[in-house]
Amino acid sequence: MANARTNYLTTKGRAVYPWLTQPDTKFHTEGVFKCGLRVSTDEAKEIMDAALLLAKEALGAKASQARMPWEQDPETGEVIFKTKSKYKPKFVDSKGNTIPEAGLPRMYGGSILKLKGSMTPYDTGSNAGVTMNLTAVQVIEPVENLEDTEGFAAVEDGFVVSNPESFEPTNNASSSDAEFNADF
Repeated sequence: MANARTNYLTTKGRAVYPWLTQPDTKFHTEGVFKCGLRVSTDEAKEIMDAALLLAKEALGAKASQARMPWEQDPETGEVIFKTKSKYKPKFVDSKGNTIPEAGLPRMYGGSILKLKGSMTPYDTGSNAGVTMNLTAVQVIEPVENLEDTEGFAAVEDGFVVSNPESFEPTNNASSSDAEFNADF
């Protein structure tokens, strides 16, 4: 099983909780680079079949209970591949040119990407499956700004801020704990 490995290259998909330009250190002090990628079931089939075959060949009887590196969205039926790496992936633009560190855009969820790497099986005794190791990312359409408010039409009789430039939230709550009343 030590040599079992299958390379993968996804089709274009939308990033889900990407941690590509800096590592996620919430559960790992050394950090993990990771990215989910949402693609249609038809586009995911080839990679899913390759992962299942790898599990069957490397894990034998445990393959039927093995964890796979994807989940299916119950609402849309789309597949979300889960990729990760201890090392920062390489980045290329939509034409295949290497993106230097200084030119790397910040990518938020919804960015359109392609992911590349290898799938490897694992067996820790009580836990077996296949993982998708991330080595490279093709940035097709990065979503860099989450504060984009274009496209909202005016809504009649809605909230209107009186002076947006000098807006300060008001605090009408009492400082006394005895008077605190939360109506949920």
